Amino acid sequence: MTESQLGFRKKLSIGFTVISLVSMGVCGVVSYYFTSSIVRELTINNLSDQIKGVESAILVSSADNLDRQKKLSDFWSKKVLGQLDIRSDEHETVTAENQTTHEKNQVTLPALFLNGTRLGQHAFVDGLSEQTGQAITLFVRIKEGFYRVSTSVRKADGMRNIGTYLPTSSPVYEALIKGERYIGRAQVAGVWYTTSYEPIIKNREVVGSFFMGSPESSYSRIKEYLKSQKILQTGYFYILDSTGKLLLHPSKEGENVLSATDLDGRAIFKEIIEKKTGHIEYRWLNSESKMPQEKLALFQHFPQMDWYIAASVNVEEAQAAIVHLKWVLFLIAAGMTTAMGVATMIFGKYAAEKLIAISGGLRTSGEQVSQSSQELTEVANALAQATLEQASGLQQTVSAVEEIRTMVNRNLEGTGVTEELSKRMSESAATGMKTLGDLSAKVRTIASTNDLLQKEIKSSHQQIERIVGVIYDIGEKTKIINEIVFQTKLLSFNASVEAARAGEHGKGFSVVAEEIGRLAALSGTASGEISASLESSKSEVQAIISQAKARTESLIADSESRISEGVAISTQCSSTFANILQQASQTHQAIEGISHASREQTQGIEEINNAMLQMDKITQQNSGAAQQVKSLAAQLHAESIGMENGVMELGNFLNGSQAEQSASVGSEEAVPVMPASKAPARAYRKKAA
Repeated sequence: MTESQLGFRKKLSIGFTVISLVSMGVCGVVSYYFTSSIVRELTINNLSDQIKGVESAILVSSADNLDRQKKLSDFWSKKVLGQLDIRSDEHETVTAENQTTHEKNQVTLPALFLNGTRLGQHAFVDGLSEQTGQAITLFVRIKEGFYRVSTSVRKADGMRNIGTYLPTSSPVYEALIKGERYIGRAQVAGVWYTTSYEPIIKNREVVGSFFMGSPESSYSRIKEYLKSQKILQTGYFYILDSTGKLLLHPSKEGENVLSATDLDGRAIFKEIIEKKTGHIEYRWLNSESKMPQEKLALFQHFPQMDWYIAASVNVEEAQAAIVHLKWVLFLIAAGMTTAMGVATMIFGKYAAEKLIAISGGLRTSGEQVSQSSQELTEVANALAQATLEQASGLQQTVSAVEEIRTMVNRNLEGTGVTEELSKRMSESAATGMKTLGDLSAKVRTIASTNDLLQKEIKSSHQQIERIVGVIYDIGEKTKIINEIVFQTKLLSFNASVEAARAGEHGKGFSVVAEEIGRLAALSGTASGEISASLESSKSEVQAIISQAKARTESLIADSESRISEGVAISTQCSSTFANILQQASQTHQAIEGISHASREQTQGIEEINNAMLQMDKITQQNSGAAQQVKSLAAQLHAESIGMENGVMELGNFLNGSQAEQSASVGSEEAVPVMPASKAPARAYRKKAA
């Protein structure tokens, strides 16, 4: 190795400095992002709290306006509605304008009367407006909706807001047509009012309406308040309606921004209207610096006024403190890293001095270990030589005993084969005897079955004889039929005689008598044939029975003779196999005695052989132990040299010197072999011999 190495102090200082720097950097990055997330959440919560404050003001103001309007309507509607009357019999045609679509058309307008006088001027609504401080309008019902007849409300150009009507699609119309009062927000001449509409009912039919209302000044004050609020340095509130029109904005108030997009092409205002409540993050171009900036907007929908109030803030402003914290953490990390480097240098110097001292002690110990390992190697060589000589003599003895054991085992194997054959012969004799027993049982079973067969054949003969009896019975019945045929012929003859006597009147009866006689003749012929067939059948059946009985008796007698001979033969075989089984058992017992004696002899030789093998094993173990001691001694010597080299490397590591060492230095640090160590080795070899 020629590469220069750094000292222990420098390595320690550089290592701890790098670790400290990386640790501080990781902690700083994690702290920055974690704190940034917390600040983002706090910003969202703060904006949410501000919008909730606006929500409370809007809800309180809305409830207060509606309650006040209800009380005014309750008070004045009782006075006014009793003075008004609408007559459809007096009407006129006028041009009316739909206040929603601004479409104009001709309508039929009924007449409105005040205390019996047709209302022609606006003095009544103006006077009532001065008394109540409210805007007043009188409506009459037409087919298209509710037409404004008289009003104190004026348009932006100063003209009265008459000639228009509420269409049937208006929620106000839907409430009035049911005969119900409508109280709520409504847009009148382009201005939002808190209103009340009272239905005018005549003959249970809604014919008109009385309107009272006042502009929503409280909502205007809320808008002014939001407009004056600043969030951080450049943040602000803005209000959007459902059409995308900005009702409040620092620079774009009155514009429709529904299709406006941010720098990434997102239609953020359309997204706000769709979500109604929540927050979004987007990139927007700063109107002053013309630079892109990250923005955060929290928004909420207020259906009472159809407002979408949003609070917009610059993310960079919200996280300005975090950026400052990032640089503070960086400076702290740099300072601590420097301090850690200085402290490490001081500690490294102290540790290096201690390790150098330890290295010197290890060098001295390594030299002593190397000298001892040389002596141990020579002693192990002498022990191994003596053990090998002892093992050689013992091996010859073991070989001789092994030959004797092999011969005895062969004798034992032959005896075992003879014993096995004798055992198989005994088992075969027993099996044959068992088989003969089974054969005798089968022969007896055949004899029993033959008896049953005889009984069945006799039963069959008896049934055939019963059939012959039935044939005899049929023959007797045939004789009776023949007698009936004879009597029928006789009656037919007598009838013919009587018909002949009757002359012309008995001709028909004569024909019947002849037919009966013909039928009787046919029946007689058939009966004769049946009788002849029965006689023939009786003779044939008798002959068949006699022949079958004779053959069956002959076969049964022959079967009984053969079965008796089989039983006698099986009995004789059983006796012969019993004698064979007894002789085989005696032979098997004698062979078992010879085999038992051979096994005892083999066991004795086996014990001698085991003892010799155990001695050989111990000798081999001693030889192995001697070789292992020799190997360990050599390994110990090598380890001592390795320890010296390690001590040298430790010194180089601590001091940072050149890694390459000259051959002369290595030879000077080698551990010398002491000649005096040979004397103990020679003494040990003599003792072993």
